[in-house]
Amino acid sequence: MTDKEDAVFDVAIIGGGVCGCSIARELSRFTLKTVLLEGGADFGNGASRANTAIIHGGYDPHPGTLKARFNREGLQLMYRLCAELGVEYKKTGSLVVAFNDEDEGVLHELIERGKRNGVGEGLRIVESRDELLKLEPGLSTDARSALLAEDAGIVCPYGLTFALADNASLNGVEFRRNFDVSSIRRVDGDSGFFEILKDGLNDYVRAQVVINAAGANCERIAKTAGAWLRQSGSDSERTVFRRGEYLVLDKNFKGPARVLFATPTSAGKGITVSPSVSGNTLVGPASRIVEDGLENQTSAEGLDESILGGKKLYPAVCSRDVIALFAGVRSILSPSDDFLIEESRNVSGFINVAGIQSPGLTSAPSIAKHVVSELVGAHFDLKENVSFAPGKRGSAKHGRDGEEKQGSPFRMICRCEHVSENEVIQSLEGPCGARTVNGVKLRTRAGMGRCQGGFCSPKVAVMLSKELGTGLECVTLDGAGSEILSGGKTK
Repeated sequence: MTDKEDAVFDVAIIGGGVCGCSIARELSRFTLKTVLLEGGADFGNGASRANTAIIHGGYDPHPGTLKARFNREGLQLMYRLCAELGVEYKKTGSLVVAFNDEDEGVLHELIERGKRNGVGEGLRIVESRDELLKLEPGLSTDARSALLAEDAGIVCPYGLTFALADNASLNGVEFRRNFDVSSIRRVDGDSGFFEILKDGLNDYVRAQVVINAAGANCERIAKTAGAWLRQSGSDSERTVFRRGEYLVLDKNFKGPARVLFATPTSAGKGITVSPSVSGNTLVGPASRIVEDGLENQTSAEGLDESILGGKKLYPAVCSRDVIALFAGVRSILSPSDDFLIEESRNVSGFINVAGIQSPGLTSAPSIAKHVVSELVGAHFDLKENVSFAPGKRGSAKHGRDGEEKQGSPFRMICRCEHVSENEVIQSLEGPCGARTVNGVKLRTRAGMGRCQGGFCSPKVAVMLSKELGTGLECVTLDGAGSEILSGGKTK
């Protein structure tokens, strides 16, 4: 091992999703030596990129839960954070739509819950059908009333994750990809450090404190360290996986201006019809319990369920407008069904950030502040990083406007989304830049248009090969095992 590898970090974060990257950026405000370890080829590759991208209004979580607390606090932080980092967002508002007496009873429960959660100021029930249709002309005429949450909105979730990683890196955090953790052991007892081993290789990272923000892998990572997943006063938690399948509708589809929800049930918030910051409409998720966090396939049943649920809210939803399908798996802790954010009760210095399902995206900034100030702060004297730059970015900002793109002197790579060669090159820059075809796609939108990469993906692959100095046979769609050429092999 080199001297660098033998060095002990103050903090190692396991997991490069929106929570892990939020924590990394928050830690970069201080003079701690921090590393983030991501098992995949890119950051935000799990639930952080495959979700409805909603900034939730805070009325849905049950009062007294961590979900309620961090949703409320995250709602106050999210819009300012996005503006600071140059991430696309829109404060659209949302409507929970009622179709019958039972639904309307749920609306009144939700508004009372919102008041108890401290977010009641922006909530009201729209009881007039005429006002509803004025707010959303395409809404089903069967809708009787709706709960309006004026503070809700939408954000680009993977754009936010990349921006957090970029900023944390430029402020001193080290990032390592393809670091699949196989085991964690304590060296020299409780007063010593953790040694985190990489799967299949004689490679490790050492750290005084470990933060387990591994999403669907949180339970496995905790077990490798011998740490409990346990809430206050409860038995040990177990992970249940729920897959959500989504449809992406073409930009030509005239969707709603606000996020539309059905009334929630015990299984979740149901099918949603939502605008996106890119101009597409999202429909879903069709929800299923699955065996593990890798079951992110889409299905014909999920397509049908999303279309039917979407039509109930917004009758214009139609399968002919679908240009893409995707699925994400969220991990739910049972029996609590709440976030778990605490230091392990049996392994000092091992911090669990687990069960981060909806409203996890909204909650991420507030979770990060709590983890750093209260949990990491219990182990270190947090000294301010005087050179911290809150808005500094290392690669192209996601989602430039059309005028700037069309005025570029560089050749166009993606004609559907007007992505230039220069933007693709910029997306590869820096330690947190793209290394895969999908990585370029998520940072620039090259491949997200009507043709879904049919024309631009080969060009992107050639550019990746050239810029990264690898053979074309080593270029992958999404990491090892997804080589774009038959017989290809990654280095």
